Amino acid sequence: GTLFKAKDTLKVLKPPYGVKWGDVSPYDRSVIASVLINDGMHGRDLEHDLDLNKLAIYKFTYRRWWHRSMVIIAVFNLLLAFLEPPCAKGLCGNVLAMKIFEILFFAPLTMDAALKWYSRGSEVYFRSGWHRAMIAVLLLSWLWVFLPMTIRIQRILRPFYLLYHSHSLRKFMNSFLVALKSITYVGTVVLFHVFIFAVIGNKFFGNVSPDEFGTFYKSVISLFTLLTTANYPDVMVPAYHHSQWSFLFFFFYLVIGLFLFLNLALASVFNSYKEAVELNLKVYRTRAKRALQACFELLDFMKEGKIRPAAFEMFIQKLKPELSQEEAAALFRIADMSDQGFITMDDFGSLVILSQVSFKTLEEEEKNQRVGEGAIDTETPTEATGEYQERARRCYRCLQIMLEAKFPGTNFHVMETLVDASIVINLILLILLDTVHDGGQEIMFAT
Repeated sequence: GTLFKAKDTLKVLKPPYGVKWGDVSPYDRSVIASVLINDGMHGRDLEHDLDLNKLAIYKFTYRRWWHRSMVIIAVFNLLLAFLEPPCAKGLCGNVLAMKIFEILFFAPLTMDAALKWYSRGSEVYFRSGWHRAMIAVLLLSWLWVFLPMTIRIQRILRPFYLLYHSHSLRKFMNSFLVALKSITYVGTVVLFHVFIFAVIGNKFFGNVSPDEFGTFYKSVISLFTLLTTANYPDVMVPAYHHSQWSFLFFFFYLVIGLFLFLNLALASVFNSYKEAVELNLKVYRTRAKRALQACFELLDFMKEGKIRPAAFEMFIQKLKPELSQEEAAALFRIADMSDQGFITMDDFGSLVILSQVSFKTLEEEEKNQRVGEGAIDTETPTEATGEYQERARRCYRCLQIMLEAKFPGTNFHVMETLVDASIVINLILLILLDTVHDGGQEIMFAT
């Protein structure tokens, strides 16, 4: 199906240098398009500053080695706990020495935050709560370095640096916080359940079991612990010795609280976490489609609804500079399924997948194509059949064009004949490998 339905995506993006999009040069358009493609494929916000000078810093902050460096610094910052009292004494236990260590770790973390702030712009940067929290944590940390304080607040703030720079931890924490909101309703019901039975237990078993139900506070603690079954059956033994009918009190408390409310709370957390993950996935897909749409509009220099080879080659040089001109031309021919000399909006949907071609080995190319095409969603069985046929046709054409790029001047009619013959052979094997029942005996044909 068509990947793009929305048009004029560039209207929501602010052009660089304060000019209109029509006045932006083709070179600048190609650079911006390569950045937006990477943003969309990683689920990042597209509405940041698109000035070319800031884009260079923006891409730098997302380089793999820079990101890993920040994670390593955050980890070593946590390890400072082993050099501080009471774990260590001497030089490492000295406050001035620890402040110097802290400064060495705060400096690159502060530099990373400053670069992200500058490259994205204040409006986009502070739109995220994580960025706002990072600035606040850095300010508190630097405040401790230069002001004498008896309470070392930076110890509490150290885990946040690792949480901020680890994308997987941030995603988990976002989903967890969303799921935590849903448990408040069930948690309130559980607390009321404990309080009501605590009042009843204090009323009937206060004199019989003073250690467990002597006061309302003791009743709440005992019954709350009973939800975990940590004090069962010790908590009910004195009351049960006094009257066997007291069994009903504990029976209904456990059935309602342990088997009903706690399972209900677990189900509520699971559903909320699932909805949060699905929402994140939806946002990711929406940003990816918007990025592809904006990239297509940027590369459509003449506004004719198509991408010409020159624009495509300029774009690929910025997106994948390690590819040669022959490899870029092969990618263009793969995307141009109709051999019209240009790429339409529908063909552009597979551009990001095809741009990952490295031309190292033919096996890697075929594997990359299969993985990329397998990521396409299907909606109905009829649409799925048509898409599978399209995938097979595109995969075959991709392999053929890559072989032509690898071995120019080769005749591939023999390969086409071999492909047809392999299809017939596979059909025969599927029939032979089917299970045949003969007199209750299962005979499996193998080849």
